[in-house]
Amino acid sequence: MSSSDYTKLRKFRQLNGFNPNNSAGINIQNNMIETVVNSVYSRDLFDIPIHGPCTYTLNGGSCGGTTGENGTINYNGIEGAPVSSVCIQGENVPYYPAGANTMGRTGPRGLIGPTGSGGPGPEGPPGLSLEYNLFLQPSSSSSIPDNGGIMIEDPSMNLPQKTLSYTFSSSETAPVEIVSFTTQFTTISTTSVAQGLWDLHMYAGINQSSSDVVFYMKIYQLDQSNNETLILDGESSASLITGFVPNNRYVHSVYFPFYSLPDYESNIRIRVYAKQYQSNSTLDQTVTFFFNSSTLSYLRTTLANQILPKGPTGPIGYTGPRGIDGLDGSATNTGATGSTGYTGSQGLIGYTGPQGIIGPTGPYDPGMAGSLLFYSDFTKSDAINDYGDLKIYTTHNYLQNLNNNNVIDPSAVDVIWIGNAWLPSDETPIVDANVGTYVTKLVVPNGVPSFLAFEISTASSDNTNGTSIMIVTRSGTIVYKRRVNSAYATLVSYTTKHFWNQFQSGDIITFKTYEGNTVGNNNTPIIEDFAETNIFSAPLSNGLKIYAMINL
Repeated sequence: MSSSDYTKLRKFRQLNGFNPNNSAGINIQNNMIETVVNSVYSRDLFDIPIHGPCTYTLNGGSCGGTTGENGTINYNGIEGAPVSSVCIQGENVPYYPAGANTMGRTGPRGLIGPTGSGGPGPEGPPGLSLEYNLFLQPSSSSSIPDNGGIMIEDPSMNLPQKTLSYTFSSSETAPVEIVSFTTQFTTISTTSVAQGLWDLHMYAGINQSSSDVVFYMKIYQLDQSNNETLILDGESSASLITGFVPNNRYVHSVYFPFYSLPDYESNIRIRVYAKQYQSNSTLDQTVTFFFNSSTLSYLRTTLANQILPKGPTGPIGYTGPRGIDGLDGSATNTGATGSTGYTGSQGLIGYTGPQGIIGPTGPYDPGMAGSLLFYSDFTKSDAINDYGDLKIYTTHNYLQNLNNNNVIDPSAVDVIWIGNAWLPSDETPIVDANVGTYVTKLVVPNGVPSFLAFEISTASSDNTNGTSIMIVTRSGTIVYKRRVNSAYATLVSYTTKHFWNQFQSGDIITFKTYEGNTVGNNNTPIIEDFAETNIFSAPLSNGLKIYAMINL
């Protein structure tokens, strides 16, 4: 039976079913089946039985079927097929329901075709590894901060446990640097640092239970001259240290962006800070960090590529063709410059020629050094036996010494200062009823040298030393604060001087002076209109002068 006949038989059964009363159907089916069931080759080829189990043998017996209308053919009791068509002596095939025998046996696999043309693709760029752990080993110093710590790949387990502690007062909120650690690279294989998380694992503890102390790190790049450049400040993601836990491991994580180091001799440095927020306790609390031994604090980084070995140097390329004679070619890949040869011995000095005619003297420009940049001849402080803000008067009323009486002349108002660019634009001068108007600060204008000198004159009446404090504030931070003293006697002026060489445009300058309990009576400028002089109220004048100490 061919495969097409077998397919026809299955379609016939699907459309018409088995109909023993249809002689034409019986004959067609029997003929088709006969070629399958009575041919060993066909059964082995298709390997799918068409009818159910059979116990009939060709030598006689019964398949348990029923006799059909022709009286000669037994039909299988399960499917109704002619027994003589499906029963072969000695066979006992498994039963499959009608319709299950829908797939033939898989044919043999064909030959493998030839490999197509092509080959390995181009080599991709080198990958970046992302994890490299460095253990933190502080120096032998116990001072805070410890600036001698190092980061190493293989820690020594023989080192004893090391602790670094700092005690915060109950009101202290400024960050405190505890320790710094530096990598020990002598040379690195690449200047590219992969991006990823950097995790600082620190063992730490606090002796109080307030839970308001955090720690964080700042990450710096060090060039071969050991100059620091800040890469990342982790204060905004600081990690809390749980209060009253003696020794626990905490993790401070920051995202490190892709970064290119400046050279192959670069290193990385981290600085570890502790910060106390407003304490919930009135007691001082001590934070302690642990290192070495059983408390191995470490830093997980993305510096793995920096320690990979460098590949071999490739071969030198071919030398290009020589250019045309007489024409200078442009240098391209120039080799390294050789070392300088030895200097030969100095020859004899020749005779000195005659001196030429001296030329005319050029113009002289003294520059700004020593120039007076600001001047006000009247200053005052209202404090009594204490430090008070120095009032810098921009206008004043004259006092007349008439018949030994100090009389205010409101009509005689004068502006007795130069350098109005120093006056603060955000502060309106304050009116002092009997004296004039004043400000309490000055602002360094543009174009002023960084090195300035200040002279503050103050009248006195007590036999003590005069004291003045100058404060320089930059962007809300005090960058300079110094106190100077000057000796004086009763009823004379004394002068204090301040010097600083790091002024910048926009710096805010304020002063505080110490005043005795009788200074105020002699702290106004006195103008003599007549020859009489009151010896108990000498004509003293106080003022502020600012000088440039270097040229522009």
